[in-house]
Amino acid sequence: SLGAYAGYSMKGDNNIAIGQYSCNNVRGSNKICIGANSGPTAGSALASASNTSKIMFLGDADTTVYIPGNLVVGNDTGLGINSGATVKLRMQGNGGDYATLEADNSRYVRFSDHNRVGMNGTVAFKDAFIYSDRRLKFVGKEFTSGLDKIRQIKIFNYTFKKDEKKTPRVGVIAQDLQKVFPNAVKKAADGFLTIRMEDMFYAVINAIKELDARLTALEKENKLLKEQNKALDARLKAIEAKIK
Repeated sequence: SLGAYAGYSMKGDNNIAIGQYSCNNVRGSNKICIGANSGPTAGSALASASNTSKIMFLGDADTTVYIPGNLVVGNDTGLGINSGATVKLRMQGNGGDYATLEADNSRYVRFSDHNRVGMNGTVAFKDAFIYSDRRLKFVGKEFTSGLDKIRQIKIFNYTFKKDEKKTPRVGVIAQDLQKVFPNAVKKAADGFLTIRMEDMFYAVINAIKELDARLTALEKENKLLKEQNKALDARLKAIEAKIK
């Protein structure tokens, strides 16, 4: 232990306490606490005498680890590696607004602003792939929504109420989309409606296929009409030649 009252009431083996009152709530083993009051909260599972996991605590439960420069990780980095864990990266804006990038063990990644973000930004995924192997899926009926659904979707210009800069945006309204694609709309924990884009995306693909089929049919019909017109033109010229 290093620091005033560092590890003062700490128990267990192989624990290291650096900083005033650090690791005081540790009852288990293999813990490293760095910083004043650092370590698990009293009575928590991490403070239990039966907890022997190797864990490093930087700061107390009410503080944030702040890295003013680059964080370099030489090997694989695991976030939320426990079964059923969810990883949330929250991007804070002015006035308490936020956006959340969320991933869970269902292999879905979601980016949402809950109609509350008043900030500009871009989320980019380089070479992003999602699992789509048939062997991982219970495949149901073919998704046939297409042009009939796309026609019903209304697109609006809008700004977020909390956006002081009034950044112009374009998109759908969840309440409207819910009438067309009910499964694409979900209520978030804060009570606001969120949407997923895949229903619209694949409906657009079906709509393009429908339009392509119509265009192909029109091209075939147009070709036939041209051939008929050509034949009629030849007959007309033959008649005119006889009259002369």
